[in-house]
Amino acid sequence: MIRGTITLIERDSRQSHNIKRGDLFHVPAGITVYLTNTNNNERLVLANILHSVSVPGDLQFFSVGGGDPESSFYNAFSHEVIEAAFNVDRESAQKLIGQQKQQQDIFKKATKEQIRSLAGEDKGRLWPFGDRKETSRHTSIYKNKPSVANENGILHEVDSKDFPDLQDINVAVSFFNITRGSMAGPFYNTKATQVLMILNGVGQFEMACPHLSEQTTRTRTGEINPHYEQVSSQLRHGTVVVIPVGHPVVIEASGEQNLEVIGFGLNSDENEWFPLAGRENVLSQWEDEALELTFGFPAQEVKRVIQKQNQKLFFKGPARRGRASG
Repeated sequence: MIRGTITLIERDSRQSHNIKRGDLFHVPAGITVYLTNTNNNERLVLANILHSVSVPGDLQFFSVGGGDPESSFYNAFSHEVIEAAFNVDRESAQKLIGQQKQQQDIFKKATKEQIRSLAGEDKGRLWPFGDRKETSRHTSIYKNKPSVANENGILHEVDSKDFPDLQDINVAVSFFNITRGSMAGPFYNTKATQVLMILNGVGQFEMACPHLSEQTTRTRTGEINPHYEQVSSQLRHGTVVVIPVGHPVVIEASGEQNLEVIGFGLNSDENEWFPLAGRENVLSQWEDEALELTFGFPAQEVKRVIQKQNQKLFFKGPARRGRASG
């Protein structure tokens, strides 16, 4: 189902694309963009990851207008300059830059005719002279087969190999749909910091973190024995969670409904995620001697534990197994 339209204005082109669930768009810095919700019954909700190009971490929006009277950057210039630039009188210039009192909101209610015109066809145009070859700045999270799929959840992933525009910002995108009562993990990322945003559902998040523990000790030989603290939080629509590189994490859905999570992997070049339980978990690659030395009992007994789970990444969670038994 088409939910809206995104329009990008470049120096010599105007490109409009219909938006549907799962679509990914790359909007370069400095490009003028506007959005249209073509669905009368639902809000158009987008998850953005913003990459600043000037001062790291300092993001500023530049608006042509449409909000309060001071929201247009044109207001920073003198009336005389605006009049000369557009070759109009002062009254016309003031109307253009949003001095009308009724223009008090950045969001505008459009008529059905305006919506139909703004939605139009999904194509690029060489503005204002006609058609142009469309630049591929979008893809879908559902374009490829799921990376992992079983009865407990589905993981879709897109990185720069699938969508080259992501290479410019060094970001990968993932989408977890965790079956109610199930969980994803524990797993960790080797190089990427992952930002998770909850789209739908409720659940719980748990992460092992060495930075919060005050119990780190040194052995008599000077070696450090790390201790880990549990970082946990309830998850609901709109919750944002940041997972630092290398930190093991579990995402758990409640027993009432599926949990949908969008993930942005920052600094994702050459990143891999490794499962810490279930099929293909990192322990399954260890030699017997390493298992025995690490856990302190025979390798075969260790293997009976680490190989018991035959699913990958997504498992029945405490809500389905009975939390007390875990």
